[in-house]
Amino acid sequence: MATLDFTYKGIILSGRVPEANIQAEFYRLCRKYGIEVLLEITHKGCRFDAVIFLDNRPFAIVEVKNYTDRRASMGLSTKGRQLKKYSQFGLPVIGVLNSRQVTISIDRILKMIEEAKNPPLQ
Repeated sequence: MATLDFTYKGIILSGRVPEANIQAEFYRLCRKYGIEVLLEITHKGCRFDAVIFLDNRPFAIVEVKNYTDRRASMGLSTKGRQLKKYSQFGLPVIGVLNSRQVTISIDRILKMIEEAKNPPLQ
């Protein structure tokens, strides 16, 4: 009989939280702060991890990864096939690159929404 030889705490402490858990926490915080979000949206040949909506319209695309802290510090690669496809939609792409970036990304999204609702006077 095969056994699973890992622990919950071991996975959490390793920083390699599964992408599905990162998406779940991201979704939970979006709902908590009143951010309109849908997960796993497929549109025109693209599958988005999440799409943020503002006033019932797509506002931003969210790409979720489970990178190590070192890899996450490099950000999303703009040369990758996936981001090149996303660029055709003209929306900002926000990377949630590991579990430690969820709250940082939520703060960024809240700031972007606030700026869109209340643009600075010029």
